[in-house]
Amino acid sequence: MANPTNAHALPQHLGPPTRTPPAPPLCGDARLHAFAHHSFPNNAPLPLGASESDPYGDHHRLAQLGGRMLAAAYAQACMATVRGVDLQAHIDATLPAFVDRWVSAYGWRHQVYGAPGGTDLGAPYETQKIFEAYAGAVVAQPTLGPPALFAWIQLLVNTP
Repeated sequence: MANPTNAHALPQHLGPPTRTPPAPPLCGDARLHAFAHHSFPNNAPLPLGASESDPYGDHHRLAQLGGRMLAAAYAQACMATVRGVDLQAHIDATLPAFVDRWVSAYGWRHQVYGAPGGTDLGAPYETQKIFEAYAGAVVAQPTLGPPALFAWIQLLVNTP
């Protein structure tokens, strides 16, 4: 099994990136749903500008879709450097740091709305939900879709 602390396995996933590639741009409704806090009720009125008929559903659906797609995109991006049975161990060991690195670099914690008072948006669970909802919005947006997510995650994995 790969050693998760191996310097070869993690340098791109630790510390602030040397540059921040642009994230796939979300349209208004996708952005509204992506940055709603996961505790925001599904039946609550959406902020001004959100449409009931948009293709995104709600932030819960985006996060569920995004979580699965993020895992697949991250696994594919890591396949170039991690082989065989070591891949899952590598993903388990590095995905949380990868997610934290990019949520921090993009400043997404400051864009979340509807979080209950006292919520620590820096906590690993909260950070994961932020990234998953954004990833789900990328996939659900008709002008982007899965290819945009996979290409973006590949770029992030390869950004020092």
